[in-house]
Amino acid sequence: MAFEHNRLPVGYYLFNEDKLINFQLNRLFSTGFVDKDILFETGKQITDFNSLEIIMSKYAQKGIEEEDYYKASAFFRICEFFCKDKSKKIFYFQKCINCYKKAFSNLEYNEYWIPYKNFALYAVKFTTKCKKGIILMHGGYDSFIEEFFIAIQLFINSGYEVILFEGPGQGKVLYKYNIPLESTWEMPVRTILDYFNLSKIILIGISLGGYLATRASAYDKRISNLIMYDLIYDFFEAQMIAKSKRDKIILNFLINTKQKCIINQMEKKTRKDSFFGDWILTQGFNVFGVTNLYDYLLEIKKYSTRNISDRISQDVLILAGEEDVYTNFIIQQKKLLINANSISCRVFRKDENSSHHCQVGNIKLAFSEMIMWLNRFY
Repeated sequence: MAFEHNRLPVGYYLFNEDKLINFQLNRLFSTGFVDKDILFETGKQITDFNSLEIIMSKYAQKGIEEEDYYKASAFFRICEFFCKDKSKKIFYFQKCINCYKKAFSNLEYNEYWIPYKNFALYAVKFTTKCKKGIILMHGGYDSFIEEFFIAIQLFINSGYEVILFEGPGQGKVLYKYNIPLESTWEMPVRTILDYFNLSKIILIGISLGGYLATRASAYDKRISNLIMYDLIYDFFEAQMIAKSKRDKIILNFLINTKQKCIINQMEKKTRKDSFFGDWILTQGFNVFGVTNLYDYLLEIKKYSTRNISDRISQDVLILAGEEDVYTNFIIQQKKLLINANSISCRVFRKDENSSHHCQVGNIKLAFSEMIMWLNRFY
């Protein structure tokens, strides 16, 4: 069934002075879960990261009491996202998922647990009567597929069947099995394609999924169209972009010469410098299943399309926002796609309210761009 609400508003607002918190609050607004007036109200109350959990959990509970499960799921999601305590993180995750299910109880979809190695992948399938093509879509670093349930109705209303899935390191797979993210993403994608007996599909990778989907497309030609939403050319280099050239040379030297003790000593300083430094490492350790900075850096170095882009033979759409750090690598990414059947690229602008990562601020525009591109082939 078509989604009955217009829940993809446009605009990128200053809900909070902290850029990280503000982006996440805008994410709740852009994905259609929380009205901007409530986000202005909550954003003003967040004075530091210590107050964030208290305020978000209070508004999440208020959402449950009001039976506004969109709002409740969104605020529990923020609690889970920023929480550093593993047991509390699991608690917020379960609350969030329960609210998602109630929020989307009017949508028709089938759920699957698909055997993979010694655990299972989680997938949901939305069908449509007038099927143009099949879209397989997944997130990246730390997303839940339910975050995209509203937006994908645009695909469904345009005649595309959609399968969303969570693989290692993502959502329910991470929390149910404690399985970390894996860079060889062609393996879970192959499992999904085999399970549903798919031979020609559109693959869309969201955020870090831009790398993951590129990796899968390099090794599985059942994928006919690849959409990087957005591109992730080099995850390590993107995280280093604010550092000086000298600091990057030194860090790469320490990694290449396996100076584990020295690098791990740097972790203490990183965690002390700011909440962001502390949080990003805790989040990264959780997703990648590592326990120290050295192993974390080795992991994120795996997530680069440099050595696989020449294997891409599909039709490719690259999306990027002009204010997003990953956009700095768009020229390098395009140059390496030497064997792609075709390459299209769309850089979204600030005056379109879509210049941030994954077009937070105007997600509907990004999905409209994808549909317009896909309609050239289907």
